[in-house]
Amino acid sequence: MAIVFYLLPAIAAVLTALQLYRRPSKPRMYVFSLFLSIIYALVVMFSSELPLAGIIPLMALAIIGTNMIFSYARHRVDFLIGASSALGGIAYLSMQATTQMAIEAFAVGSFVALVLNFGYYQKVSKENKKLEKQRDLFQILIGVVAILSFVLVQQYAYLAVFALVMTGYIIGGALSLYRPFRFLSSIERVGSVFGAGAIYMAVGTLLILGSIGDYNYILLSLVALLICDAIATIIGVHGRHSLPYNRNKTVEGTLAYFVVLGVVGFTLVSYYGLLFAAVLALLESALETIDDNIAVPIAAIVLYFII
Repeated sequence: MAIVFYLLPAIAAVLTALQLYRRPSKPRMYVFSLFLSIIYALVVMFSSELPLAGIIPLMALAIIGTNMIFSYARHRVDFLIGASSALGGIAYLSMQATTQMAIEAFAVGSFVALVLNFGYYQKVSKENKKLEKQRDLFQILIGVVAILSFVLVQQYAYLAVFALVMTGYIIGGALSLYRPFRFLSSIERVGSVFGAGAIYMAVGTLLILGSIGDYNYILLSLVALLICDAIATIIGVHGRHSLPYNRNKTVEGTLAYFVVLGVVGFTLVSYYGLLFAAVLALLESALETIDDNIAVPIAAIVLYFII
């Protein structure tokens, strides 16, 4: 039996003990998110036909996701251990034909902890247009790499994108430990935790991978999350016509979001893609305080099941 079967639960137990010891100020929040991740994993596991060799690592991944997010800001070594373990765990479970369920369990555990740890609101502030553009161009670059990885290796698409996200987690967490690399914080929003925005986007990506079962809708949702939001901001900051229901966003930005996603959507899933694009464009334009890296993936998942 693979060593991962024993190693992942052991790592989850050690990280849990460390978190409970190191975070005495937030024990209820931590225990609550840990409890929810375990309940979710149990529901998924007992509703499937997984063998025991898949059940225990699956639960461990949900717990590791919770631990990893809670350790990010203050205990980077724990974060790196959790991210590396998750990467190895998904690689193992991919051989058991449970890749998508494993990603979903890890993503939901991470998502619950992410919301409780960092909150689900983004600060609305007037930022320098040059800084905003730099951040969004960087996001588009990351999005293009992730989507190309998904397209080019279709047989191993889930594992490829998960590996890419985990590698980004590990590199980001490692670089942030060293002062010479703190220049990356120059493109962060004022007052935010270093790398928190990237984690929101990464967890949103994993939620999409783990919850949507159709290849075309996964691709469409990734474009909406990773590409269209950044394009809308780049175009929108130069727009002159504010939306009547959200004065912080412009008609030009919303149209850019709809046109790009609509073209991709129509190409992939015909007229359903236009409906998909219209709903997500309106949602993104209406968001003022809730982080769109949370709202867009959830909305895309709901739309997928409705359509």
